[in-house]
Amino acid sequence: MPQLGVLITNSRPPMQHEIAKWGKHGFVVYYQPLLKIVNLPVEQLTKTPQAIVLSSANGAASLQDSDWDRNIPVYGVGTATVTAAKSSGFKDCSSPNSKPYPSAINLVSWIKQNLQPSNGLIIHGSGEILRYNIAEMLEKYGFETIRVMLYKTQAVNTFEPEIEQSLKDGTIQKVELSSEQSLEIFVNLCKKSGVNFQQIEALTPSNYLRNAALRYGLTSHN
Repeated sequence: MPQLGVLITNSRPPMQHEIAKWGKHGFVVYYQPLLKIVNLPVEQLTKTPQAIVLSSANGAASLQDSDWDRNIPVYGVGTATVTAAKSSGFKDCSSPNSKPYPSAINLVSWIKQNLQPSNGLIIHGSGEILRYNIAEMLEKYGFETIRVMLYKTQAVNTFEPEIEQSLKDGTIQKVELSSEQSLEIFVNLCKKSGVNFQQIEALTPSNYLRNAALRYGLTSHN
């Protein structure tokens, strides 16, 4: 009998410690990103902000080749975003507690605790699609903000042959989904490929996404 599998769908490939973690639980890791990240041109800053706020690791990674001052403090939504920002060269990176999951609402509260509107502009770097507009949320508390779109996403059209077969024969029993967009793509690809997705457990980072997965008919734990 083939070893049971878990499908990772993030744009970032799984790291060795993640593969090892699943291996300890008896699962082999399959990987196919459901969203292609397309980085957008990053314009030069015309005004130095007091902080850069990043609501995803993809946004942080997109700044790798930008000329933004690496001494500007970065506030990330979670540890993965902070790690990506540090990899892009930013020196002062922090985030609120990511437990039980990264939260834009927690990030806004974290910013309110640590920054003052009187200290200047805040730049919110994000993708084209976002659930929470942090820039608009902060404006309600008197902050001057600018939202900068750093990347957009493109949905994949098909499963890779090995992934499709492993989903159909029940080898892949779990799937990690990090956004509502990736959840919708996964379900649509399953329908297109004739995969019984209702037998697959969706692993999600939030109660919101867990409930969305349940509405689609998947089993889900976060």
